[in-house]
Amino acid sequence: MSPGGMAVAQAVSSRLATAIDRALADCGQAIGQFVGLATAMRTREVLLEAVLRVPAHYGDLDVTGAAAYVGMTGDVSGHCLLFMSETTAKALVRVAEETLGPLDETLADSLLHEFGNIAVSAFMNGLASAGGWRILPTPPELAWTVRGAALQSLLGAMAVETDLALVVAAEWVLGGRDLDCGVLVLPDARGLSVMLGA
Repeated sequence: MSPGGMAVAQAVSSRLATAIDRALADCGQAIGQFVGLATAMRTREVLLEAVLRVPAHYGDLDVTGAAAYVGMTGDVSGHCLLFMSETTAKALVRVAEETLGPLDETLADSLLHEFGNIAVSAFMNGLASAGGWRILPTPPELAWTVRGAALQSLLGAMAVETDLALVVAAEWVLGGRDLDCGVLVLPDARGLSVMLGA
């Protein structure tokens, strides 16, 4: 594969592209139900990319935010990471406070942990359903970190297992506002083989 990556239409089947679209739609619907606002997540970019070039597709790497990590087991094994900027995280907390009242730091972190769990799980369930795979999530982990550090820690481990990654970049609109939130799907070599065979 060329260092620049290749478009999804050249790299994977239309079935997988459709599965990713559906997974993002399910993720957006779940987020909307959770926060009580009209929400949409749409595919902006899907690439089969060299692992070491993945960060170039995820914007400013120095942005601080919340990273929600979930492992994948089953027919498709690997990793899934959702990263939301600090601005996006604070916007979510403000929406929740309109209903729940002021939240301290502990409750706000708990809210974001649940948000990450719902969003990533909805994405993976939608992907499994559309692709006809059995995908089981591990318990979610949430950490405040820098986007570049979150990506590199995951990609460093993945580079030992496979040299290719499936990059899924999404547009997220919450209550009419474009927000900074992205999903990274990193199937291991076996998982990628299953997905590319779709």
